[in-house]
Amino acid sequence: MRAVTIHTIGDSTMANYDSMRVTRGWGMYLGLFLDDSVRVNNRAKNGSSTRTYYENDTLWTKVKTQIVRGDYVFIQFAHNDEKSNGADAEQLIEYYTSVGDTAKADSVDRRGTTPATTYIQNLRRYVTEARALGAIPVLIAPAARMYFSADTIRRAGLHDLGDKFTIVTPHGVVEGNKVPAADHSMDYVWHMRQVAEEMQVPFMDLTTATRQLYERLGDERCHQLLSDGKGHTHFSAQGAKQVAKLCAILMKQNMILAEHVKAEIPEE
Repeated sequence: MRAVTIHTIGDSTMANYDSMRVTRGWGMYLGLFLDDSVRVNNRAKNGSSTRTYYENDTLWTKVKTQIVRGDYVFIQFAHNDEKSNGADAEQLIEYYTSVGDTAKADSVDRRGTTPATTYIQNLRRYVTEARALGAIPVLIAPAARMYFSADTIRRAGLHDLGDKFTIVTPHGVVEGNKVPAADHSMDYVWHMRQVAEEMQVPFMDLTTATRQLYERLGDERCHQLLSDGKGHTHFSAQGAKQVAKLCAILMKQNMILAEHVKAEIPEE
């Protein structure tokens, strides 16, 4: 019987790294928590957003050639979709070009998407195209960032830019906007969940799971034990394994290949 393959697509927090790097992605270790009848094809790529992963001929286009009916596609994006502080990169480029500011147009990071528009449109593309190939798409809320405020992870660490975001208006680019915490308009995870409900796609909230792990450890220990030592986003081997373990637990809880998750999930 053919092994089922999980194709993981996403960003640097999930990606493969060579042995010379301290940084590790959690997609490298997911297979530790699954039995031998499930294979993980980790195709996450550093620096990817929903837009750039889709547009790159060596990424999503290549993954689609590897999918076999009955496979799974685990989809985790948002870290790099946030690069323009919630504004859509194409809208920024269009605006700066329209006012003749080619320097600013050229400096825009093309990865940026807006949660309520281009981000969800791109997620829908992955879901639709994976299903067309007979695969089962799963939307995974991205791992939280280790952005502590006292003992808790602050809003931006949960991929909600509502405390400070940029919008493009007909009259210019407006930075430093803010909406109340109850307003989810700039919350990438909230919008991913809406796509999951709309399209009846399994959803795994890795943002909340990692937030709980981080807050349980506290700021100092969280960075000591889980971080690669180069900031607040990326993982050491131990950190990546812990996040992969959380993903496996969520798989079991959400009945996603649950019978293939190891009964006793190892710490290492």
